[in-house]
Amino acid sequence: MKGLTASPQDGNQFLSGVTKFEYGAKGWWTTEFYLDGQTTANQSTIFTGFRWENRFRLLMHEHLINPVFYVACEDTNGADKSLMEVVGFDSQYDGLVPNKVASRDRQGELETKLILSSNVNGWNIAENFIAEKNLAGEPWEFGYAVAVSRPLSLMASPEECTLCRENFQAGVEF
Repeated sequence: MKGLTASPQDGNQFLSGVTKFEYGAKGWWTTEFYLDGQTTANQSTIFTGFRWENRFRLLMHEHLINPVFYVACEDTNGADKSLMEVVGFDSQYDGLVPNKVASRDRQGELETKLILSSNVNGWNIAENFIAEKNLAGEPWEFGYAVAVSRPLSLMASPEECTLCRENFQAGVEF
């Protein structure tokens, strides 16, 4: 679950939430389904849409560069206040539009990525080539991202545990 709350200067306080369901269908395929919603003070609580993401590992064994193909579809509306990514030309004023009006604006999008990752001395380095298509007829948009992450511990604990340091990673993406 991901949550976001804000109190815009000239608007109503809001709370948005994203619930994610992820399933490793195969060793080479992971699928994720997201449900989005939000509640705005003095307005309403509404369902704002869904996202469906899939990642396909193209090579089964570790290589110097490990390619993954990613494809996602989303069907949200203008009242969606979750911050899943930062792209486009949105501003702080978009959140001031009342839910009743903003929810009429349907936003369908297709996003693809070629993710190239490498593991070097415990660090994972990934480069993403991104292509997005607004399904309302807008042109394709292209982008690039780079990320780095590392497990909190490289040594496995001798005891079986869920909350061990080696089961968590910290990273950043630009």
